[in-house]
Order: sequence, then C-alpha cells, then structure tokens
Amino acid sequence: MLKRILVPLDGSKLSETAIPCALDLASRYKAETMLVEVTRHLALAAPGLPPETALAMQAEQLKHSRNYLEQHSAAFAPQEVTICTPLGRPADEISRLALEKGCDLIVMCSHGRDYLSRWLLGSVAEGVIRQAHCPVLLLRPPMLDRSQFRNILVPSDGSQPSLAFLADLHQFLAPEGKITLLLSTGTSLSPELGAIEGYFERIEKELRRVEYNGATLPVAVLKGEPASDILGWCENQSCDLIAMSTHGRGGYRRFWLGSITEKVARHASCPVLVFPHFQPLEEEY
Repeated sequence: MLKRILVPLDGSKLSETAIPCALDLASRYKAETMLVEVTRHLALAAPGLPPETALAMQAEQLKHSRNYLEQHSAAFAPQEVTICTPLGRPADEISRLALEKGCDLIVMCSHGRDYLSRWLLGSVAEGVIRQAHCPVLLLRPPMLDRSQFRNILVPSDGSQPSLAFLADLHQFLAPEGKITLLLSTGTSLSPELGAIEGYFERIEKELRRVEYNGATLPVAVLKGEPASDILGWCENQSCDLIAMSTHGRGGYRRFWLGSITEKVARHASCPVLVFPHFQPLEEEY
C-alpha cells in the first residue's frame, strides 16, 4: 500500500499536470504527499556573481519556491502534505529525497510540447528513473485526474526482474481492467534464427503460465525492434499505461530493458510506470 508519494514541480503548468493523479492516489490510500521544487545553486549556475548577491538571490528563490509549493499543498487536504525546497541538481535531489524520506512512488510529468518549461522535461525524468529506488509514474499532458488504468501493457523478457512488480499493479489497475504481457523477440532483425527462435519459444511458454489474481495473463509476441513493438502495440491496442522494469535478463540478448525502458518512457503517448530493478540479474547464455 502506498504511504508516501513524492511529486516534483518546477513552477510550470506542465509540471503541475501531475498533481491531480497524485491527489487521486493520495486520497485512495490516505498517503502523505511530498511536494518538491529543486533550485540549482546560483553560485554554480552563475559563477560571476558576487557572493553576497548570489546568496541574496538564492534566498529569494527558495522563498518563492516555498510559497509556490504551499499554494499547491492546500489541494491535498485533509491528507498530510510536506514541502521541500532542496538545492542541487534536480534528478539527483529528487532521487535522494525519495530514498531518505522512504517514498513509495514518484509521480511526475516527463515531457510535452511546452518547450519553455525549465527542467522537468525528459532529461530530468530519465535521470530520476535511472537513480530512483522506488517506482516512478511518468505522466503526459493533458492532465490526468485519475490513477487507475483500464488497459495496462507489461513488456517482459520472461525473467523474474521484469515481472517482479506484477503484485503491485493492483494499486494502478481499474476495476475490470486488464493486463497484457508483451514479448518482443527482435528475431526479424537477426539472421541467426534457429537457436534464437527456440530460445524465445521457451520464454513464451513461461510467460503463458504467469498468473495474476488466479488467472493466466494474455501474452502478445512480436518480432520487431523491442521499443518500436512496445510503442506500436500500445497505440494500436489503446493501452492507457505501460508498466515495465529497468532490468531483465542479462548475458545473451542484452537488448532488454534499461535503454529500452528509457526509449519507451521518452516516446510513449500514454503514462509509463517504471519499476526499479529488484534483484541481481541472472546470467543466461
């Protein structure tokens, strides 16, 4: 059960589109919400400034951030809300605070068409999913006022790390919602079809035995480039959430996850829920 949710903001309307979804989660689970705005060190951003001027401007920025977060905190009543205005690099500070404060989830807007937004637009989101110890829910404009999803796609390579979070998806699955597993083999791109096809046939059989709430999950098998397969299936099947891990199988066929997860997170038109790696990777082939 979710107990503490971290919501990074940057003062832009785009970043604020994450608030309604986080509010819905906080209301459903009576969770504490932490609103965070990170301010960069002015001494590093503008080294030519006199020290006294830099300190004064820094203090003014921090005061503005606190006032800004306090304004938005009122929406979460009666649930508990805390605000935090750290100094530093946004991705580093968001990940650090989530770990130090024991947050169960980070909810943030990742990118969009608002090119004037300062930092919460992709590179910071990617930095967070690389460093965060907890799941990260990346949202897209327009604003989403719900936190339950009806059609969840779970890309997997059949390994335990890529499926370890299935038990936690009930927190995001709508009543009567469905979960589909997707295996993308990449075999259409490889001339070495014999051994590879047999390998993925075994993985497919394993996936077709995976159960959720006592029933086996449907499995889609595609043979193209993994990220393109994931994004294409999501569009064609009207998925409203992609949930995936940052790690999967190791060794042979090391295309899987990490870079694939980041590519999907960068280009998906629907929200992406990224779970951190749960245990050391198994080495295969």
